[in-house]
Amino acid sequence: MRKRSTREQHQPERNSVKEGKENVNKVFDGKWNKHSFSPLRRGAARPALFRDRVFAFVSMGCIIQLVVTQIESSIPLVHPRIIQINERFGLQSEGSVKEDIYQYAVEPLLQGEVKKYSRHSFDKDDCKAMHQWQVEYKPSCVPFHEIDMYDSTYLATGYYRNVWWMRDGDGSAAAIKTLAWNRNFTLSDEQKHLKDANTHMVLQSVNSAVFDVAQSGSFDDMITDKKKEQISKWKPKHKLRYAWQMTKGLSDIHSVGNIYNCSAIAHTDIKTNQYLWMDGVFKLNDLNRAEFIRYNKKKKESCAFRESISNGNYRSPEEYTPDADLNEQQDVYSLGNVLWTLLMEQPIWKGVKTKEVKELVRAGHSPVIPADTLANYSSMERAVVHAMKMCFVTDPKERPTAMKVERYLRKKLRKLHVTQV
Repeated sequence: MRKRSTREQHQPERNSVKEGKENVNKVFDGKWNKHSFSPLRRGAARPALFRDRVFAFVSMGCIIQLVVTQIESSIPLVHPRIIQINERFGLQSEGSVKEDIYQYAVEPLLQGEVKKYSRHSFDKDDCKAMHQWQVEYKPSCVPFHEIDMYDSTYLATGYYRNVWWMRDGDGSAAAIKTLAWNRNFTLSDEQKHLKDANTHMVLQSVNSAVFDVAQSGSFDDMITDKKKEQISKWKPKHKLRYAWQMTKGLSDIHSVGNIYNCSAIAHTDIKTNQYLWMDGVFKLNDLNRAEFIRYNKKKKESCAFRESISNGNYRSPEEYTPDADLNEQQDVYSLGNVLWTLLMEQPIWKGVKTKEVKELVRAGHSPVIPADTLANYSSMERAVVHAMKMCFVTDPKERPTAMKVERYLRKKLRKLHVTQV
């Protein structure tokens, strides 16, 4: 761990952030209940470190309270830590953040744009929310304010967010996600973060910006490693075990809030870099593209959702089809791509252009295992092949659920005497 500079060691003034006495519901016109946000306390001074897009820390609801508090403050944000961050990313370090925050965050809210995210916009005709947690957000900001943001290390960047290594309130390593530097704060992005937060809440009773750190990287890191240091050690039993773990992660997400035999959550972004390697277990990660699924009680079926035609070469046939009705079954097809990668130890559709992949998949073609390779597979590897083929059913209505695929692999673990971890 590097030694902190004198500027980094400097502590902010305790009065650099005003006490959050005003209720943030004034901004939201009373549409959300008073428990939706935690007010900033005097002494919780670290939010004053933010400038420009840095303020959009994914604190899942602390964001707007932070914005309102900063707007009320007249103190310019030129803290030494801000200077260091801005120098690293080529940002200006003079003046106050006040104007930028107002333009990108508060002004749209005052103009009423947030109303389109109310309960009435989620329910569409007879398609209603399956659970209250799909439409209500109750984040806990306390863990976020306990973090020492001076001691941080940049880890990675996704499409929407940057990931940082920091120390949690108890001193343990934590991953903190912030809005990506090249993105402005929008209400649409906020909704993604809130869905991520609520999904984690119902999965593990935690709803904050604090995530576990995967020190060993992701499954994608292992596959793209030219030396194959990790996967070269795998035997057939490992592949069966890891196939079950990956399937179990998706099955757990589809099982949360599953009533009427319908999933309440679709991940919508299943691929190799979403599976993190932690303590000998692959864990499914990153739910900010999740879709909350509605239910039609009159028709007694779940309601489909729609997205623009997806990019990437790991999607389902329906995702490559214009105006297609989507549901959680798209995740199952993408899981098949992950299982194929697990078996073949190489990226999916390697050397094939994305445009060609879309045409092939839409026409019903899926990745296959070469006959000579399949002939040498053990019973454990053949079990993974069977699970993969279950996922690759073209018609989403005929495609088995993640829970059914998981049950099949779990039975194979027991039959072939392979442990889960």
